[in-house]
Amino acid sequence: MQRCVDVAMKLAAGRWKSYLKKSVDDKDITHTGRYRDGFVVRTLGGKVIIENDHPAAAVIELGCAPHPVSLEGQEAIRIWAIEKLGVDPEEARRAAFLISRHIREYGQQPKYVVRDAIPRLLEIFAEELHSLLKRERVQFS
Repeated sequence: MQRCVDVAMKLAAGRWKSYLKKSVDDKDITHTGRYRDGFVVRTLGGKVIIENDHPAAAVIELGCAPHPVSLEGQEAIRIWAIEKLGVDPEEARRAAFLISRHIREYGQQPKYVVRDAIPRLLEIFAEELHSLLKRERVQFS
């Protein structure tokens, strides 16, 4: 039975990773796909770990308090405005300034990609475990 649980965890992790990536796309969170593609499944000491190795993953998930935006951050926002919004470079510079000011004054709102997907993980795990137990013909008395 423990083997079924272990296999179900690995299968569920892979399915959940796909679900998380689709959730990111559905919420239109990232324009480059680096955050979406940052979700990885690892096995460490017999445990299955699902994480996101994107540098901004924690901020995307949990948001953050107001803070100044670095020059590099402002440049990233400017490039995002050109690529995502399709604005010209001057309009993108103004947008980056306004967005940076908003972040400095209000912070960034959380997206809760992972938190909101936890119920689906539980469903997926239950489906995988049920399927494996049925296949193995495990009986409970």
